[in-house]
Amino acid sequence: MTLTNQLNPREKLIVNFKSKCGPDYQKIFLSKLSEDLLLLKLNCYLNSLILQINNSSNYDSNLKLIYNKDNSISMFSDITLLNTYTIENVVNIQNENQLGLSLFIDWGYLLNNIDKSKKEQLVLAL
Repeated sequence: MTLTNQLNPREKLIVNFKSKCGPDYQKIFLSKLSEDLLLLKLNCYLNSLILQINNSSNYDSNLKLIYNKDNSISMFSDITLLNTYTIENVVNIQNENQLGLSLFIDWGYLLNNIDKSKKEQLVLAL
């Protein structure tokens, strides 16, 4: 059994986020971030959510990101818009605890909106 199999969903989301950020992870929680780093933070945030959903029970969610001209990112499931995120969604995440909680909440929101039954959502969380 690998280490990631022993982690709870919140911890897995944080690990996914760290892997998406790479060496820039240490900079992500600085109080003053450039717009480029804020966009990286948002991109890593959303990609870690997609990775977590797709890795849960090998579920293929058909989630995709559309990058808008105003620096917002829209998340779709097939042709259904699930949410549009901006840097405002991540600018106030200042530590790993806040990151984990925010990712976990958005993960639950997305599971609830991608046509997963309540039973399937519970199994994915376990």
